[in-house]
Amino acid sequence: MNIDSLHMRAVVSRGYCGSNRGFTLIEIVLVILLVGILAGVVGPLIGHVVRGYVETRQLNEYERQATLALERFVRDARGSDNDDPDQTVVDDGKGLNLVIGTGNAAFRIDPGGTLTVNGDVLARNVDYDASEFSIAESVGGGYPLIRFYMRIAPDNVRPLEFTASAVPRRNL
Repeated sequence: MNIDSLHMRAVVSRGYCGSNRGFTLIEIVLVILLVGILAGVVGPLIGHVVRGYVETRQLNEYERQATLALERFVRDARGSDNDDPDQTVVDDGKGLNLVIGTGNAAFRIDPGGTLTVNGDVLARNVDYDASEFSIAESVGGGYPLIRFYMRIAPDNVRPLEFTASAVPRRNL
């Protein structure tokens, strides 16, 4: 055996023959083209699913905030004295205010859409123009009914509407 035949056996056994080596340029271009087409079709679908998930999370957070705000409203309204002259609803141009009882709770919706009670932020993105506080003077034998309607209108998401009513406990 000479050196040339040993060299040929090494080349053949390691797969270094010209036709079996790697991918051709056309194969690589076709694979890249197919991957690009798949990305163009699947990408928007994935984007739509992700946007839906983000919107749902956002709505759930706004609903949670509104529920907590309404629960606080009902709790404070039921605990107030209905004979208290401080139960008032005032729109002073700087915000919509509801004062329930002496020192109990001061709810406020500012034109920027923030709902606060005694300075604590309860909810954001509240629609200032659509939300309202009201006190009905004669409900069920003269008992006042304190009502709170709140509309939350976040950007690029459908608005949410909530309402709660309460009669002060003293009259129950």
